Amino acid sequence: MSFDNMKLITTESILAALFKYGFNRIDQLLYIFTLERIAYITAKDKNIVIAYDADPSTPFSVFCSDPIKEQTYRFNEKYRDKLEYSLNSEGTNLALEYINKIDFVEIVEKKMKALGITKEEAQNSSYFCEKEKEIIRLEDEKTQKLLNEMMEKQRIRVEEIEKMASSTEYIEWLIEFTEKNNGGFYIDDWDYNSGKISISDKEKVEKIPLFFELVSEYVEHHPCNGGYFCKIKYNDEALHVGVLEGQGSGDHFVNAVSKTDGMGNPKFGYDVGCTDYKVVMEKYKKYHGIEKTKQYKKD
Repeated sequence: MSFDNMKLITTESILAALFKYGFNRIDQLLYIFTLERIAYITAKDKNIVIAYDADPSTPFSVFCSDPIKEQTYRFNEKYRDKLEYSLNSEGTNLALEYINKIDFVEIVEKKMKALGITKEEAQNSSYFCEKEKEIIRLEDEKTQKLLNEMMEKQRIRVEEIEKMASSTEYIEWLIEFTEKNNGGFYIDDWDYNSGKISISDKEKVEKIPLFFELVSEYVEHHPCNGGYFCKIKYNDEALHVGVLEGQGSGDHFVNAVSKTDGMGNPKFGYDVGCTDYKVVMEKYKKYHGIEKTKQYKKD
């Protein structure tokens, strides 16, 4: 290690950086867990040296232990004139650089666990400063937002499947679209050729996984290359709808079953093993409690 390139992070610079970050009071748990993360982040950097100090409250520090709250650090009024220097020193700015990389949600949760209290209790606890309480609130809001988004996606998913089970509009479109596109396709084909289909068709293509989810619940599965497919028919048209397992949703596929042989002659039995789509609709309505009279308007 070259001493010329050595950079020092001291106990005081960590405290100053935490204050600069927004913590108006720093207890031992917050300090120790932050120190632990900085040590981990800088472990591979041979030019960073952390000066560990068992007691950051030295006579020369601008921080000292709070006489009311044991092991909680605040500004040391005796050295307020040195505070500006401490907050803007090279070591403090270096420490702040690493502190900005820390997930303080993890640290606050670790602190709650150490104290054996819940988030609700932490909000009313004097062991947590306003910055820590804000972190808890923001994380709760973020979690609630993600939960709401998941619930909304689930609502849309169920609604779309219900529409498919209550109307033949989607399968009619799928049959016509498949015939127009060489009698079969993978849905990710349109990721590279989206300009060749309308926006409306692209939106419907993206719903094929939902259609397959509906159909595969009530129709026999047939194995294929690393996946499986279902045989479905509507009126006199038959489709094979499937997915390659272990892959993304872009590997769903649809193939139309030809009603003629290579010579153009009618092919009897082309729909053998196919389940009528109306059977799927009736089973879904039966098991999911949808009234037979319920119909969705066309978009």
